[in-house]
Amino acid sequence: MDILGEILKQVIEGAAQQQAPQRQPQQRAPQAPQQRGPQGMPSPDDLSEIFKQIFGGGQAQKLPDVVKQFEEKGLRDEVDVSGVWERRDERTIRNEIGRQFACSENIDIQIGRVLEKLAAMGELDNTYVFYTADHGMAIGRHGLQGKQNLYQHTWRVPFIVKGPGIRPGSRVEGNIYLHDVLATMCDLTGVAAPESNEGTSFKEVLMGEKQAVRDTLYGVYNGGTKPGMRSVKKGDWKLIKYDVMEGAVRQTQLFNLKDNPHELLIEHHDSNVASLTGVRPEIRHVNLAGDPRYADKLKEMESLLLAEMRRYDDPWRLWDQPDDGLTPPPAGQAKASGAGKANMGNGANAGNRSGKKKKQNQPAAAGASGG
Repeated sequence: MDILGEILKQVIEGAAQQQAPQRQPQQRAPQAPQQRGPQGMPSPDDLSEIFKQIFGGGQAQKLPDVVKQFEEKGLRDEVDVSGVWERRDERTIRNEIGRQFACSENIDIQIGRVLEKLAAMGELDNTYVFYTADHGMAIGRHGLQGKQNLYQHTWRVPFIVKGPGIRPGSRVEGNIYLHDVLATMCDLTGVAAPESNEGTSFKEVLMGEKQAVRDTLYGVYNGGTKPGMRSVKKGDWKLIKYDVMEGAVRQTQLFNLKDNPHELLIEHHDSNVASLTGVRPEIRHVNLAGDPRYADKLKEMESLLLAEMRRYDDPWRLWDQPDDGLTPPPAGQAKASGAGKANMGNGANAGNRSGKKKKQNQPAAAGASGG
C-alpha cells in the first residue's frame, strides 16, 4: 500500500474542500501578535528578542560595501515587494516577520493534518517524518531581507525529525547538509543507498549516539556575479569571503560564533543603530579579520576554505587565492550549487563520507542545519 500517496491524496482532497482564506494586504499595522498560536507561535517577548538582532529601521540603512553585491538588478528576493527593499523601518520589518509567522503557522497546520492521518491509519509510531527547508531568511538582520547571504540566520535551516528511536525534544548541532538526507533515510529504513549518493548518514545523530557527523562546513553563494561568496565553519570559528561585482567588492569576515553568535559588525555599534534596535554590542563583537591578534586564526581558516574548495572541485578561486591553473567557467555554463540550505534553493550537493570527489564544476552546496 502506498501510505504516503494515500495520505497526500486525502490531505489534498480535504484542502480543496476548504474555503481559501482571503489574501491579506502586504502592509499591516505595526503590532506584534498578542498571544501564541496552537503550536507555540511567537509572543511579543519573542518579537522583541528578534528585533534586537535586526540591523535597520529609521535612519539605519543597508550595511555599506559588503552588501553592494545585493543591489545587482534582479538578484534579490525582495526587489519585487513594494517598499521592502528600500525601507528598514519598524513597520516594514514587523510586517515581514508577521508574514513569516503566518507561513509557519499554516505549514504547522498542514503537517498536523498529515500526522493526524498517520495516527488514524495506525502508522504514526512506525513512520519517520522529516521537516526542513532549503534556507533561512534575513528579514532585516544585517540590513538584508532575503536569502542571498551566508550569515547564520540564513545559512542554517530548520531540521526536525520524528520517528522510532528518536528522543522527543532532543536537540543537537548535527553539522549536516541537506545532501545527507537521502543517505540517512536509506540507513533508517535498511535500504541500500544508490551508487550516486555522496551524502553521509546522520542516523547516529538522530539516535543520540553522536552530536555531529562532521567538523567542517563549507558554504557557497554563487547566484550573482562570480565567484560570489564562500564560507567555512569549524568549531566556534567562521570565515566568509566576498568576491563580487567584477572585483568592486572584495572583503573577508572572521567571527567567533561562541562570543559573537549574531555575527555583529562595526556598523551595529553606530549610536543611531543602537538606539533603534536596543542592542549595545561589546567592543569585541565585530569582524575580526583585520585584528592582528587573530592573524593566525585567519590564516588557518583561509587555508581550510581553500582546502574545501579544492576537495569539492569548486571551479572558481577568490582574488587572494592561488588560481590552481583553473579557467573560470563561461558565464551561464556552470555555477556552484548554492549555499546549502541557505541560498538559491539548494543545499543538495555537499558532504562526502566516502572521499569521492564531485564532478568538475559542481562545488559543494553546504550549510549547517544543526539545532
